[in-house]
Amino acid sequence: MLNAAVGIALVLLLMALLSGLLAVVGRVQRARDERVERQIAVTDAIHREFGAVAAPVVTRHGRDRWTVAVAAPLEPPLAIGRILAIAYEVMAARQPTRRPEISFVLRPRAGAR
Repeated sequence: MLNAAVGIALVLLLMALLSGLLAVVGRVQRARDERVERQIAVTDAIHREFGAVAAPVVTRHGRDRWTVAVAAPLEPPLAIGRILAIAYEVMAARQPTRRPEISFVLRPRAGAR
């Protein structure tokens, strides 16, 4: 009788462990999908207005902090401001309940020839 109870407890423990592991994997996959979705949205918005001048990389830090790294030509200077504004607008639109915490990293890149 005791062996049966230990066996059942062990099976239940393994099932709980497996369920927990699957939950963690699902959460990681959803976070990755959200990051990729935001990166595609920012890239598409920039490309609609300027063409293929910048390729932003979006990364997530914690729950509500994001970094958008953009390698773009520094000329003309107004274009840089507009690219960052577009990136902010897209990121903010995906988090309408509160003001997003977004950091921008601008990497200079040689202009197109």
